[in-house]
Amino acid sequence: MSAKASYVVKGEDVSRTCSIELSAGVVVQFYAVLDGHGGARAARFAAEHLPTLIAAHYAQAAGETRSARLQAACKAAFVAVDQQFARLGPYSDGTTATCVIVDNDEVTVANVGDSAAVLYLPDGTAAMLSADHRVARRSPAEHDRIVAAGAQIGRIKGRDGNPIGPERIYPGGLSVSRSLGDSDSTAAAIAEPDVTTVTLPSAGGVIVLASDGVWDFVDGVHVARLTGLSRKPKCGVGWLSRALMRTVNQANMEIDDATLICIELKQPPLGDEVERAALTISAKVRKLLGFHTPNKADKPGKPAASNHTSSTPSVSSDSEPSSGGERSRQGKRSAFARKPPAEKKS
Repeated sequence: MSAKASYVVKGEDVSRTCSIELSAGVVVQFYAVLDGHGGARAARFAAEHLPTLIAAHYAQAAGETRSARLQAACKAAFVAVDQQFARLGPYSDGTTATCVIVDNDEVTVANVGDSAAVLYLPDGTAAMLSADHRVARRSPAEHDRIVAAGAQIGRIKGRDGNPIGPERIYPGGLSVSRSLGDSDSTAAAIAEPDVTTVTLPSAGGVIVLASDGVWDFVDGVHVARLTGLSRKPKCGVGWLSRALMRTVNQANMEIDDATLICIELKQPPLGDEVERAALTISAKVRKLLGFHTPNKADKPGKPAASNHTSSTPSVSSDSEPSSGGERSRQGKRSAFARKPPAEKKS
């Protein structure tokens, strides 16, 4: 179950939800938020073609497990989308892309840019599922990759000569080091995504997938509190998406587009069915042994209360997701994108 909400300022955010048939009988759920910059063409193109390309590359992917093949397919599909969009023309449009793919109790997240996906568990804990590719929060390895590609890192200078805004890479003036599109940017802005797969705890959880127009204006503690409240009867992810967007609307003040998808995740029902069957057998055995007044926990369909608390998700990834933090309110592409900075920082 999922619910979407949006706040439109520039009209460059795009979202997509659909089912993907990876192979015969293997169907997964696909959710994506794409935050365009310099125009919406790259975001719209990627939203349309990513699901199809993921399915196509999954058929060719190597891997011992389904999640390994899906991770490989996501990497190939992101690069293919970037290449296909570049062939359409000399567009300067670019976009972030964060995709959440749900396959039973496994969740795979692939992303470029700074639209983020966060998993909130019933016990109140949260796990960042996406990587943060803002230049200002680059890892040492990402810094070395950018410099090795021949890019310059710097900030725009204001009228008073002092640096303003976040660090960017030049040429191009992007504040993110990975994106789709941006054909006029340096080769340092690559399309290869970071990909992570988590195993969902038995208690389930809620994923909030959103563009930075949401995360820039909401506090993580507030999101966790609202997510907890959404588990009450008659609330759910529809209520959660509206509540979060009301918070964004009060703070955003027409600075940026804001798009979010709230996804409710539950374990497949097979576990409950097995548990009920086991309790039924247990009740019959107890009766045969002479226990004619069984405990309430032995009644079919009424399992005893459990003190089990959900564990944090186990993570398998080829990169370590960045932690959350203060997010810049500056656009992905500077107004002086084609002008190199006066100061160079490398």
